[in-house]
Amino acid sequence: MGWRRREGGGAVAGAASRLRFAPSSNHLLVSSWDSGLRLYDADACELRMEAKSEAALLDCCFQDEAVALTGGSDGSITRGSRYYWATPRSGFLHRVLPDNW
Repeated sequence: MGWRRREGGGAVAGAASRLRFAPSSNHLLVSSWDSGLRLYDADACELRMEAKSEAALLDCCFQDEAVALTGGSDGSITRGSRYYWATPRSGFLHRVLPDNW
């Protein structure tokens, strides 16, 4: 089974800054310099979610199976819930801490 390219993109335009697997599933979270956060289902070889941030994303991690955190080049920390990932929403990421904490 190989990765299939999807119509309309899904590939990282900039360099990936961090790859993280979920704690108990084969979901792969990818943050990148193009300000994108992507969630892949490694078992199905599919892009499940894509969201944009205001700044380049330097890091990402799973808090648990349903929640992801990112760190941006602007010093922001953002949090996204998997419950929002299932629906097409812009701005599913929201700031956890102010810019200059």
